[in-house]
Amino acid sequence: MIVLRTYSSQEYEKVYYDEEEKKKKKKKKKKKKKKKKKKKKKKKKRKKKNKKKKKKKKKKKKKKKKKKKKKKKKKKKKKKKKKRKKKKNEEGEEEEEGEEEEEEEGEEEEKEEEGRG
Repeated sequence: MIVLRTYSSQEYEKVYYDEEEKKKKKKKKKKKKKKKKKKKKKKKKRKKKNKKKKKKKKKKKKKKKKKKKKKKKKKKKKKKKKKRKKKKNEEGEEEEEGEEEEEEEGEEEEKEEEGRG
């Protein structure tokens, strides 16, 4: 504040005091603004971090789900393969039994022919 007039010491002190108050207030305001800015920045950073964390968690969950699905599919495939193998084995045994019966019949026929001959 620029003073053009001459003041008595009391008035001068008051003017000087007002200047000091203004400076203090300004400083305080600046500090508050800085603090607010810092807080905002921190909040933004935290938000970003949390977003990243959430994304990572989601990705992990998705990966886990995919893995589980793959495992389930593999298990199902294995079960199907086992079932198929079992079926094939049963069919194979039936065929073997059929072959054995044919062989026995063939042997009986040979014996009969030998008995005749």
